[in-house]
Amino acid sequence: MKSLKPVLFILLFLSNLYIPATLAADNGLDYRHPRPAGFLEADAPAKEKELSFQSLSKKASRFYDMTATFPKGSAPEFEVEKVELNGEPVDEFVVENAGIFNGNHRVHGIEDFAVSFEGDWRLAKEYEVKVTGKSGQGEAVEVAVAGTSPKEESMAASVGFQQPTIEDPYHHANFSIPEAAVVSATVTKVMVDGEEHRNYRVFQSGYRETDKGREQVREEDYKLRIEPGLAAQILVACNWTNSSDHTVEVFLQTEEGEKSFKATGKAPGKGGYWNADWPYFISLTLHETVGMIRQGEPVIATIGVFEDTITDPAKELRVVAYDPTHPEAGEDG
Repeated sequence: MKSLKPVLFILLFLSNLYIPATLAADNGLDYRHPRPAGFLEADAPAKEKELSFQSLSKKASRFYDMTATFPKGSAPEFEVEKVELNGEPVDEFVVENAGIFNGNHRVHGIEDFAVSFEGDWRLAKEYEVKVTGKSGQGEAVEVAVAGTSPKEESMAASVGFQQPTIEDPYHHANFSIPEAAVVSATVTKVMVDGEEHRNYRVFQSGYRETDKGREQVREEDYKLRIEPGLAAQILVACNWTNSSDHTVEVFLQTEEGEKSFKATGKAPGKGGYWNADWPYFISLTLHETVGMIRQGEPVIATIGVFEDTITDPAKELRVVAYDPTHPEAGEDG
């Protein structure tokens, strides 16, 4: 008898749901994400301390164009309270441990961690980033990193990888074309590891001079057009797994003809797609809108699937809830 290959799963991405807080007895921190997110092996290589500069983009609903990376062991476990750029406070920032977002701005200490934010950097300028906070015992923690921004704008594309978010509830790659390389064009095709993907979105982001001054913008073009003046990002579904390598190529149609950009990148060490043998999925984002605790309540959803992707629903359907902040979540959310 021919065995059936699993072809579909449903991903429920939970947002704004009640999460009970528990107090850790050993260090006093409020754990809503109780376990480390990344490598724990004693011999796992640590990243170098680095201040990196990118085109303005967005992740975890926050704009960023600078990332301060610190190796594991460079700080104890602590909660980030303040980020400063050349002595000036940063309004919004994102904290990641081994590539995994932490909504409570908590650094685990035993993993590499990074802080991303919008710095509106300029070419060939020196910058220092200072990150401060407090440990569970109330002790002050401070780490800093300095660097010089590029002397000229890059023309090379790059690719990063992200877990499901409320806005984009599926594992995906974020392909970036720097502002200096953007031309008037239409995105006609996106390929991931040599295979064409139809599920992608086209954004442009950066800064624009207005009557109110210099303002940040991020715009989606539903006609898949990009224009000079802003960097371009192509967000494409990608079932990346822990530490996997992927190559993304984006094809553009310009007035002069076809043009393409290609980039290869490595995915984070944790938080990857749950099982690569299940290639098809449907994502549902659940929002609690009236402030009620919904723990234990059923979710009923009607979904549609292509006939050629499923044979026996009882054997080929799985429901996977992705919520890394939930106390009962596994190590990958």
